[in-house]
Amino acid sequence: MNIVECYMPVFKLISSVRVFPEEYSDYDSTRKNIINTVEEAVRNSEKMSLSDSELDAAFYAVIVMLDEAILCSELPCRKEWRDNLLQIKYFGHSTGGVEFFYKLDKVIESGSQAGWVFLLCLLLGFQR
Repeated sequence: MNIVECYMPVFKLISSVRVFPEEYSDYDSTRKNIINTVEEAVRNSEKMSLSDSELDAAFYAVIVMLDEAILCSELPCRKEWRDNLLQIKYFGHSTGGVEFFYKLDKVIESGSQAGWVFLLCLLLGFQR
């Protein structure tokens, strides 16, 4: 298993939120489902022989991607989400859109496996 495979359930969930927003109308259950999916991906990624910085970078990319995907979606609860961003929960800030690209530069320079997670975020439409 590689780092992208660990986070594939999260990327599938992002796609589902975009395509079927009506299935995610309840804020509390949607948030719980998303957090559970992310936490399972993190547990799986921690079983890999990657450095903490690689694991942290991949996690960062996914969290910021999730926030952006939800805020740009047709989800009925996106306004509630804006008030409770995952990046604030996990990182204490809401500047992930800018920080994403700074972290990406570092990941590229280091040759980290987390680069594949960043690439998938970009391929799925992440932008500033």
